[in-house]
Amino acid sequence: MKNGALFKRCSCRDENRALLGADCPKLRRKAGTWSSDHGSWHIQLEVETAEGADRVHLRRSGFDTREAAEATLKEIRNLLDLAERAEFPDRARAQIAALIRSALRRRTPLPNVDGIRRIIDLGQPVNSALTVAEFLTGWVEGKKKTRAANTYRSYKGHIDQHLIPRLGHIPLTRLNVAHGNKAFTEIANDARDAAERNELRHAARHRAQEAAHANDTAGRDLARLELAALGPYEDSPGAASIQRIRATLRSALTDAAKQGLVVLNIAKFIDIAPARKPKAKLWTPAREAEWRRTGQKPSPVMVWTPEHTKAFLGRARDHRYYALYSLIAHLGLRRGEALALHWENIDFASGEISIEAQLVQLGWEVAETTPKTDASTRTLVAPQPVLVTLAKHRRRQRRWAERSGDQWAPGPGNPSVYVFTDLDGYAIHPDDALEQFQRLTREADLPPIRLHDLRHGAATMARAAGVDPKILSAMLGHSSTTITNDLYGDVATEAKREAANTIADQLAGLDDDCDFPTSDTF
Repeated sequence: MKNGALFKRCSCRDENRALLGADCPKLRRKAGTWSSDHGSWHIQLEVETAEGADRVHLRRSGFDTREAAEATLKEIRNLLDLAERAEFPDRARAQIAALIRSALRRRTPLPNVDGIRRIIDLGQPVNSALTVAEFLTGWVEGKKKTRAANTYRSYKGHIDQHLIPRLGHIPLTRLNVAHGNKAFTEIANDARDAAERNELRHAARHRAQEAAHANDTAGRDLARLELAALGPYEDSPGAASIQRIRATLRSALTDAAKQGLVVLNIAKFIDIAPARKPKAKLWTPAREAEWRRTGQKPSPVMVWTPEHTKAFLGRARDHRYYALYSLIAHLGLRRGEALALHWENIDFASGEISIEAQLVQLGWEVAETTPKTDASTRTLVAPQPVLVTLAKHRRRQRRWAERSGDQWAPGPGNPSVYVFTDLDGYAIHPDDALEQFQRLTREADLPPIRLHDLRHGAATMARAAGVDPKILSAMLGHSSTTITNDLYGDVATEAKREAANTIADQLAGLDDDCDFPTSDTF
């Protein structure tokens, strides 16, 4: 039965309750043509896989029309014909037949002809049924030796936490744009919910720290219980991170297309919200007054004036993280770059500080990696006040080590590797640096900014002071001056305007009798 059989059956029974099947007289009209309103179409095909092996029987019932049954039978024959392309046709035919039989029994779509052809041409077993999860897992492991550690970690995090849970079960050859849109809608919704739960965790952790500083043991223990009940922090990617997750999928599917495993890179067509970087805005007196009235920030990225920054550092002067915040405020380091500084990176004689690593946070875990980009690996020159602050901080850290004794992380009497540590010598967790920054900001009664915006403030002051964009770009570790200008061009102009207005206010009255020039007098 090489080409297969096509026939009609029904569920009618005779007087002995035996099924009539294909012998029911109602299946045909008097003229001998098939009845259109009785019974259903069936297909059957026997497949020889190898000499001496049992034949594989392929059957499917319940087709409403002859055309539908014929189309399925033709698709089955096309799939079986692909076995002739394989190195071992009999083996491939048996594998294809097994996939077809499984699909017919489960009444799911037949294997994709183009997908099976590509698998055979690549010399892979047909019945491997390569899933998205299997492909992505193999793909990312292949990047382990060819990508930077943090890039590999980023890929793997995207794949393990977001892509495999939502797309992993799908056969790679059946992955389509609808699957991608559904997955990324779920990622965005889950991220929003996780961010809300992380806010609760953040608040509980902050209450625990506040209670500990106030020697409120009961309050501290209660907050810690709340934090434990909420569970560990969850990954909550924002719009930019979701863009990067899609970029990971797109990169993987580009390689899949090169291997002939997919025809279409569906990641190119997934519809997600654009990640637009907000423009930095200066906390002018008018904006600060409006914030105090409404509680609303004008932009997610706000920058303090020099007066704001001085007020903050004044409030933080006796805090154990003062040297950290002072360094960021003066030199514009990223938080992770500052926290990853080793004492050997600082040359007190020349004032040079080498940026060679960063601390990155994945969920709650922290790892030291290479800097963000090649341009991020750089050498800065610290002003004398910053060097003095760092020297004082080193003496204070040594006193912490003496008090900590056996509990000091590098070991009793050993100097800490990291410049910025907690009271037991461990590197500061990025979230703790942020929490303490926010606490000091509130205590100083300053308008809110992110810790990263302290870096923006340093850049803004340098830009407003007329520092050459190339020098500023190198200081910040940007790969081009375009990035620097896009981020700080507007706010630097605003800062200059504020400075000019301040000078004008101080000199008010000198030109009160002068008329403002019109276009005719220029």
